[in-house]
Amino acid sequence: MSDATLRALADRAAIHDLLIGYFLAIDRGDWDAVRACFTDAADCDYAVFRGDPVHAVACMRRGLAQFEHTMHFGGNVLVALDGDAARAECYAVCYHRLPVAGVPHDRVSALHYRDEVVRTPAGWRIAARRVRFVWERFEPASPPPPPAPPR
Repeated sequence: MSDATLRALADRAAIHDLLIGYFLAIDRGDWDAVRACFTDAADCDYAVFRGDPVHAVACMRRGLAQFEHTMHFGGNVLVALDGDAARAECYAVCYHRLPVAGVPHDRVSALHYRDEVVRTPAGWRIAARRVRFVWERFEPASPPPPPAPPR
């Protein structure tokens, strides 16, 4: 395998880790780690808010504070490398649990992320992000199953 092929594979893995690490940091509430996924001048368009990474992270933090739990699942990652830049796309299904009048409800959103990423001295970072909402569902949460009888 050539050095160029190995470098391309390593770059794809690093970009994949960047995108998935973003989702994990959101669910941990690690806002510094979320911010670190972006370049300082990144252009972030999340459809419901737009701005630089500081503004975007503040909006995410405020918006997600209402939920008891979140779980963001990212997948179908596609990366197109172009030297020290790349285009990346992925889907995400985002699960959010919140109480409504004392009853747990689930808000499930499907999103499509389109990113421009660049290699920086700190690693790959998002330089531009466009998020499109694909669908959303909001309904009372299913109750947990009853406990199994003792043996």
